Amino acid sequence: MGLTSSIISIITCGLIAGIFFAFSIAINPAFSKLDDLAYIKAMQHINESIQNLLFLACFLLPCFLLPVSAWLNFKQGAIAAAWLFTIAALLYIIGVFGLTIAVNVPLNNQLATLTIHGEQLSIVRHQFSGKWNLAHTWRTALSIVVFIINILALCAMFKGTPAGVIKTA
Repeated sequence: MGLTSSIISIITCGLIAGIFFAFSIAINPAFSKLDDLAYIKAMQHINESIQNLLFLACFLLPCFLLPVSAWLNFKQGAIAAAWLFTIAALLYIIGVFGLTIAVNVPLNNQLATLTIHGEQLSIVRHQFSGKWNLAHTWRTALSIVVFIINILALCAMFKGTPAGVIKTA
C-alpha cells in the first residue's frame, strides 16, 4: 500500500503540476491577446470544462494519498521518505489545494455569473486576471515543488534497500 499510494500521489501531483504549468506557459499568454469579452468568455468555458471527474480525481487524490504515504513510511521506518511526504502533503494541501479553493475557485464562480458589458468588462477583467494569475503562479510553482519532493521521497524509500527492494507492507 505504501508504494502504491506513493506512486499514485507522484503521478497525480505530476499531472496537476503539468496542467498548471501548461496553463501558465501556453494558455495565459494566448489569453492575454484576447479582447476583454473574449477573455472572460474563454475563462468561463475553461472553468466549466475543468470541472470533470478526471481532473477532480487528480486534484483531490494527493490531499489523501500524500498524508497516507507519509504515515505508512513512518510506520515502516522510512523516516526520510516519511518527512518528505509530510512536507509535500502540507505544501499541496495548504499551497496548491488551499490556494485554489480560497482564491481561484471563488474568482471563477464570480466570473461564471458575470453579465456586464462595455467599459466595465475591462475593469472586471483586470481585477479578475491580476488576482487569479497571481494565485495561479503560486499554485503552479508549489505544485512543481511538491512533485519534486515526491520524487525525492520515492528515492528515499529505496535508499539503503538491497537491489532496490522496498517494504510494501
